[in-house]
Amino acid sequence: MLPGGATPDYPVSEQAAGHQGVVWVSGLVQVDGTIADAKVVQSSGAPVLDQSLLKAFQSWKFTPARMPDGAPVAQRVRLHYDFFKDHVVNLKLKTCADFVADVRWYKAISPDKPVSSMRLYEMTSGAFVIEAMRRYGPDPKKVLDDHGRFDKAFNAAIDQCTAHPDALYLETLTKAYRRG
Repeated sequence: MLPGGATPDYPVSEQAAGHQGVVWVSGLVQVDGTIADAKVVQSSGAPVLDQSLLKAFQSWKFTPARMPDGAPVAQRVRLHYDFFKDHVVNLKLKTCADFVADVRWYKAISPDKPVSSMRLYEMTSGAFVIEAMRRYGPDPKKVLDDHGRFDKAFNAAIDQCTAHPDALYLETLTKAYRRG
């Protein structure tokens, strides 16, 4: 039951505003492979992204489920799509203005969660943990202590990037990390 069709649009304006997240949709795959009764079941918090996935989902063509005798049968499906603009390979180019927009968006849609739950935090801290393991070897205490420094540096980078939006995120974070 694999889909074929358009990729959801991820508008540059949504990326610039820091809008990102996961959208869940569901629908009924009909015997001809088209989708009926499509709906967003869990929002990303950004209506444009939700509608983008819904529009693409409705255009997809699925291979319908089959009965033991080979006859096609309708079946409900639920799937998600990740709208994330940052990847490890492009972190060196990320500006502070972009980082601050991401933090503001995250705090707006997840006010009860710490920034350490952000995907960007997890991705960047993973790179810092790998570097700490390279530096300290298999000493878990030193690596964990180093990770505590990362948390402080990430929060300091939010303040520094707010004050200097034209700076680069990773350079600002690295400087805050080195200041400890």
